[in-house]
Amino acid sequence: MEKQKVLSIFDQNRKNPVDTFDVTEYFVRQAGKNGREGMVYYSCFPPEKLREGIKEQINYFTNLQQDFEWKVFEHDQPKNLKESLIKYGFIAEEPEAFLVLDLKDLPGDLKVNKQVEIRRLETLEALEDYEKVSAAIWGEKHQDSLRQEFKDQPEKISLYVAYIQNEPVSISRLSFDDEQPNFAGFFGGSTLPEYRGQGIYTALVLARIKEAIDKGYQYGYVDALPTSEPILKKLGFVKLSTSCPLIWKLNS
Repeated sequence: MEKQKVLSIFDQNRKNPVDTFDVTEYFVRQAGKNGREGMVYYSCFPPEKLREGIKEQINYFTNLQQDFEWKVFEHDQPKNLKESLIKYGFIAEEPEAFLVLDLKDLPGDLKVNKQVEIRRLETLEALEDYEKVSAAIWGEKHQDSLRQEFKDQPEKISLYVAYIQNEPVSISRLSFDDEQPNFAGFFGGSTLPEYRGQGIYTALVLARIKEAIDKGYQYGYVDALPTSEPILKKLGFVKLSTSCPLIWKLNS
């Protein structure tokens, strides 16, 4: 994989998203909808304009009465972007490895737990199993917004549940966003603690790889925590950068 070339394609897509984003010379942002927080999706402020730019985003989302996330990659400019956001009260969450898989360059035969049954959800009723696992691991956060997204735009999201003996034990999703037409997003991989280390996460990744290929995508990408990064690298994902979500909370 030509790492810099692929990263450049991804960044170019970040700079030129679809109509639902506000796009300016120095930033790309989106107001929150369906209960989700807003987001600054991309930024490239000159150093002398950074302070003004940060204040502008805070004022914009405060007027909307929305929390928002500013997603920062280690290669974003200026170099002190993350540190500057923290000084203004943003909360830095755990850094994530930005990994990309060339879907033409897949690993060889992999052992999969044959006790695992993977189901791609087709109906809102089936979403209950997904929500059951999500609530057990993460609580109720974003469940209403995910259900609304699945209802309104099912072509943009695929939801998967892994079962052991007909019990839902792990979940994941695959996103097809207009702003990244070359890249399918691998998100939300979560397994109940007592079922980890049994190859269930791997089985869910492989199921999503197959769908991404079937839909004609060139790359898969994921923001990986340290727990999943080694597994994904074994499956052929390559680290291109590091990302960090920085969160602004109202009244912070």
